[in-house]
Amino acid sequence: MNKDIKQIIIFVIIGGGAAAVTMLLTYLGLNNFPQIPKPIITACVYALMILPVYYLQHRFSFDGKAEHKDSLPKYVGVQMVSVTMSFVLSYLFLDLLKLPHAIGSIITVAATSIGSFIALKLWAFRVKNN
Repeated sequence: MNKDIKQIIIFVIIGGGAAAVTMLLTYLGLNNFPQIPKPIITACVYALMILPVYYLQHRFSFDGKAEHKDSLPKYVGVQMVSVTMSFVLSYLFLDLLKLPHAIGSIITVAATSIGSFIALKLWAFRVKNN
């Protein structure tokens, strides 16, 4: 199998698994802590997932060759841009363009995932050549 295709498949599996765990933890948080504002729970769960997913993506999707001191801050930066991109695209597709929820969400997730993969591959996890 082509190395790039394998990398994309692993990236999608890890990202999909992380999304499922995030949804489960958010659901549990929202149902067990109704006194805490929903955006706080959502943000805390998202933040909780950054390091485990970073480790998995670093190790398995991107071969684990980039040094943590270089790749971790860049990874966090990519995640912050991805969250912002997701918010903006959701607002555009769902609120302004009034697309059906499923279509707007699929476009948002696809665009954000593609952007994230490209940024991680070409910047955050890129190994410096000496």
